[in-house]
Amino acid sequence: MTALTSTTINSLEDLRAVTQAFFDDQKVTAKQIINVQTQELPARIIAFTYYGNSELGSNIAQLNDEINVSNLVGNIDILTA
Repeated sequence: MTALTSTTINSLEDLRAVTQAFFDDQKVTAKQIINVQTQELPARIIAFTYYGNSELGSNIAQLNDEINVSNLVGNIDILTA
């Protein structure tokens, strides 16, 4: 096995730093499912609260395997934006 040159080692260290920064950024910006407690509310109101768009209420209902979008209550899952 051949020893690595200092240039190669420096390049690998730079690559590692850039890669780690990329993964750290992805972790921060990646969508995640969070669980929230809610009183009985229509899915559209919950969607407006979390996304600023009531049209996404059906997405919340689907994520929670709920057919009735009129009233969600208790612990529900929300996909973070």
